[in-house]
Amino acid sequence: MNWFSLCREHRPSSSSGKSKFTSWRTYQVHANMINQFLGYVCNPTIVSAWSSLMIAGVCTGLKLYHAIPLPIYASFALLGIDGFIATCTIVRTFGNVNGLSRKVLHSWKRINYGVSNKSRIQKKQLESCSELRIRLGGSNYIEQTTCLVTLDFCFDQIVRFLIAY
Repeated sequence: MNWFSLCREHRPSSSSGKSKFTSWRTYQVHANMINQFLGYVCNPTIVSAWSSLMIAGVCTGLKLYHAIPLPIYASFALLGIDGFIATCTIVRTFGNVNGLSRKVLHSWKRINYGVSNKSRIQKKQLESCSELRIRLGGSNYIEQTTCLVTLDFCFDQIVRFLIAY
C-alpha cells in the first residue's frame, strides 16, 4: 500500500462522491491493521532502537576517540550517522501519513462546503472521516513534527552524556 498515492489518486471532484469515501474507509482499515500489528511493540522499538544507536555511536565516537583504533572509531561514527538517517526516515515517513491525510480531508471539506447541492449523506460521510494516524504506543501517534522531537531528545541526551562523563 502506497500512502503517498493518496493525493494523486483521489483528487476531490464532484463526480467521484462514493468512490473517494470507500477508498478513504479502506485506508482507515489499513491504518488500523498497521496500528494493531505495529503500534504497541514494533514502532516504539524501532524508534527507541535507532535513537539508542545514534546516541551510543556519537557519544562513544566523541569520548573515546583517543583510546580506540581507527576502524572501530569509524564504525561508531557510522552507527551514529545511520541512527540519525534511520530515525529521520522512518519517523518522517510515518508522520507523512498523518500530514497527507490531513491535507486530503481539508481539500475535500473545502470543496464540499463550497457546493450547496451536495446530499446530506455525503456531508455526513465527509464529517465522519478522520485523519489517518500511525500509533506509537497506547495513545500517542506519529505526526510530522515527531521526527524533530525525537532528534531533539537524542541530541539532548548526547549533550548530557558528554557533560556528565
